[in-house]
Amino acid sequence: MQSPSNNRWLWGTLTAATVLILAAGTFFWMDRTHFQRKANATEWRLEREQCRLDHCVKNNLRGYTARVEPIEDPWPNLQFSVLDGAEVVYTFRGRHNAVFVQIKDVLFGSEGNFGLITRAVLKIRPKPEVSSYQSLVFPDSQRGVAFLFELANSSILPASIRLVDNLQFRFGLALKPASGRRARARSLVQQLMLRGIKRIDPKQMVVATIGMEGSKTEVQAQHSVLSELAARHHGFFAGASNGKRGYHLTFAIAYIRDFMTTLQVLGETLETTLPWDRIHTIIESVRAEAQRVHREYRLPGKPFLSYRITQLYASGACVYFTYGIYTKGVDDPGAVASRAEDRLRQTIVRHGGAVSNHHGVGKLRSALLGSVLPPLNAEMIRALKTTIDPRNVFGAQNGVFLRGFGRPEAKSE
Repeated sequence: MQSPSNNRWLWGTLTAATVLILAAGTFFWMDRTHFQRKANATEWRLEREQCRLDHCVKNNLRGYTARVEPIEDPWPNLQFSVLDGAEVVYTFRGRHNAVFVQIKDVLFGSEGNFGLITRAVLKIRPKPEVSSYQSLVFPDSQRGVAFLFELANSSILPASIRLVDNLQFRFGLALKPASGRRARARSLVQQLMLRGIKRIDPKQMVVATIGMEGSKTEVQAQHSVLSELAARHHGFFAGASNGKRGYHLTFAIAYIRDFMTTLQVLGETLETTLPWDRIHTIIESVRAEAQRVHREYRLPGKPFLSYRITQLYASGACVYFTYGIYTKGVDDPGAVASRAEDRLRQTIVRHGGAVSNHHGVGKLRSALLGSVLPPLNAEMIRALKTTIDPRNVFGAQNGVFLRGFGRPEAKSE
């Protein structure tokens, strides 16, 4: 068995030299027949992305990449500690098995209100034979989103694909380190090709970054399908190096907020799930609301609002909005930024977007949950709570358990 200390964070190779995805904590066993492994609720890492195991379960998170979200249930076994040390254990019986109400499905998304996740069995996949990157350029967001819709409903999905809008693409270019003379010359040639040959407007184009995994044959098939689908929407490949650089750039953007606060810029990321037929409408509605907020609070400069699409589903997509405002000279900028964020989230939900794709509800989004969750649902959840935790030992007060839940002004106290 290969030790995690060698820094090779891989999926799991189903051979004698098994490679684990656990980063720190206890690994109990691996079942090579059913592609499962058992681990305690601690930190774990995929080949590309990292999260906490308990975060994945409590927020009903099924995986960051397309290959992590299989058709079968990725959590076939779950151990959940409740009041007085009792344990609720969901035992694997197969996804396609009628065994009445699944308690495990109720525990998903409970956000600490029912108990603590102590152990889980995860589905894993063999380490891919080939891993490669690619990038695609589209003339505008309409064609880029149309491509994603067709891809989501095709039979072949790459391991990961992310589409960034034009503003985020140009922001990413601004974050690139200073380049030498040869790199600048190459960039100039690329710009000439975009404008002169491809007739692409640099201020309208959008870019998709792609990660492909599998056998050599599978990756070649993915590449072929992507090329064919992209061509239908006037898209074309822009190179593997751009794909890899663009993919890792999304991580930098996620953490640049802390640096921007030193420049009196406050920002936030708002993630949601949008239905395919309302993506453009909701994006424009959020953009219009950001402009209204800017005018009402007389904020300096212009609001920064960009988006990227990170997950594809048959019915919609996960969309991340990146929002920022310049606050120099603004009274109580933190309060202004918080109210602006609330208004943008309300706009998303009001027009048909989800409260959250995978970040969860917690306390800050509980008021939004009240606007979409039927009262009977909330009462059923509270009734379950009184059964398994009547003394409210696990008083996280998230979601429907927040004081004042159901009132628009409900906030964390």
